[in-house]
Amino acid sequence: MERNILIGNGINIEFGGKEKYSNRAILQRMFTNMRAGKYCPLLPACSIDQQLGLFQDFRNILVNIDRYTFPEDFLLLDKEKERVRNQYRSDTDLEDIGMEDYFLALEYGRREDDTEDFIHQAHRELQMPFLDAIYNDGEINDIAYGEGFEKYLSSFTNVFTINYDSNLDRYRDDVNHLHGEFSRLAAEYDVTSDYSLTNPEKCKASSVVPGFEHVYSNTIMSWYWLEKYGEWLGNESVFGANKFKGMQGKLEIIGMSPCNDEHLFLMINNSHVTAVDYYYHCEDDRIRMQQKIKKKMTFKKVDKLWARLK
Repeated sequence: MERNILIGNGINIEFGGKEKYSNRAILQRMFTNMRAGKYCPLLPACSIDQQLGLFQDFRNILVNIDRYTFPEDFLLLDKEKERVRNQYRSDTDLEDIGMEDYFLALEYGRREDDTEDFIHQAHRELQMPFLDAIYNDGEINDIAYGEGFEKYLSSFTNVFTINYDSNLDRYRDDVNHLHGEFSRLAAEYDVTSDYSLTNPEKCKASSVVPGFEHVYSNTIMSWYWLEKYGEWLGNESVFGANKFKGMQGKLEIIGMSPCNDEHLFLMINNSHVTAVDYYYHCEDDRIRMQQKIKKKMTFKKVDKLWARLK
């Protein structure tokens, strides 16, 4: 029987440290960098105060989510309202907002006259500081998972991850990075990509700021997986999406929160997977994931897995 595994950021928190790779730690690093002016070369049209103010505006949208509406054809977006309403309060700090939820706020803050190209560029610029903070001056690629995890990983037919780092690639050369990789430029910034060769007038390679190549990577940050792979991000096969959709047998999910990535849950539900093992961190995650995935599920404490593999 085919065995598949899907790995999220929880593995980097466990082996790299919560103080470096938790959501709060990443955002604290990002805002520290922002206040120091690190992102001014990336966002030359925005002062430091404007950069910080933008995130404050997005936070305000989330803590007042009921004031915002969206067209009926964006059902997934509307379904997030209840979660956001329950998760954030008027005293929620900027650092305690989930990274993907800032992109949710971007969608809710759209104006009627905003074009898709404008939103795409806003999305790209919003994710740049996040990506740099996750990258952590390259340290994100230096996390070792150990021999126990390497042996465990070798038992799977297919390995999928939503992480951007190359740590798993140290153990397998066939890892599918569903949300892209720091080491691969996005199609519009890569002069050798099919997109840039076909649309040379749209190639933005000349705008890449030296030393920040990782923020121009093909990484995807969003509350929902962008559907415009063909134009903006390259073919789905680059990300392993086709293989993920065609999964069979059993799937194990490790280090992944049920609060985002609705697109992946839909793909799992529509796949030929017959059973899912979900390694959960807390009881709330277990309950929420049970609502997301409609396959036969087994729930296991992730702490026991980490203890066994270390």
